[in-house]
Amino acid sequence: MLKRYLLIILLPLLFLNCKPLAASECTEGIPADATGPVVNLLFDGVGLIVTHFTISGVAVVDTCLVTVPISLRLIADISGSGFEQTDILGEDLSVLGLSPNSDPDCNIKGGTATYNVPVDTYNLWAADGTIDLYIDTDPDIDNICANSTIQGSIVWPTTGLEAEGFINSTSGGFGFPDGSIQTTAFQGSGSVGIGEVNSNEVQLRVSGECPVGSSIAVINENGSVVCQLNRKSYYTELS
Repeated sequence: MLKRYLLIILLPLLFLNCKPLAASECTEGIPADATGPVVNLLFDGVGLIVTHFTISGVAVVDTCLVTVPISLRLIADISGSGFEQTDILGEDLSVLGLSPNSDPDCNIKGGTATYNVPVDTYNLWAADGTIDLYIDTDPDIDNICANSTIQGSIVWPTTGLEAEGFINSTSGGFGFPDGSIQTTAFQGSGSVGIGEVNSNEVQLRVSGECPVGSSIAVINENGSVVCQLNRKSYYTELS
């Protein structure tokens, strides 16, 4: 019952920018994870210059995902100071965000960051099987590390797929962690049909009545009643 009310409340909020798809499509068409080659950052006599790197083996996503997570691993002279970070650019040269912070002292562990790219944009980039990315120029990033590198990857979520927008299930309904499936959420004017209420968990409306001279002794889970005869009481007025 609680799940029903939550779904009724939440469904009107999910109307932003995701096209309606069948619920089954949300878990279909997820491609394999993809990892690009490790690329050495490029420097000139001043500092870091634009470096191109790729993620190959990618594929268009046919799901109701809202964003695609692109992760980067960076080893460079970036100690965490804001002025030492530079922009990561997408295939269309749009800014995805600031570069990852690398561990100090050129630690080979490096630093990582994830950028959530809108799925429509990702699909445009992935149409040829390769995503081209760039780390922007920055004179404050020096070639101190012997092997300053960057590497991109896409690791798809295996659970908890998330959609920000309208979700439409054309068949099958919605599944919940307890294994139950809900196929109907609203029946009009706030009503809930008797077929959608589990009488083992929720008391159904009382539907029985008792004849004159008796009263309800027990109300059953299904709304029926058990009657009992009323006991007669006598009142004697003392004079």
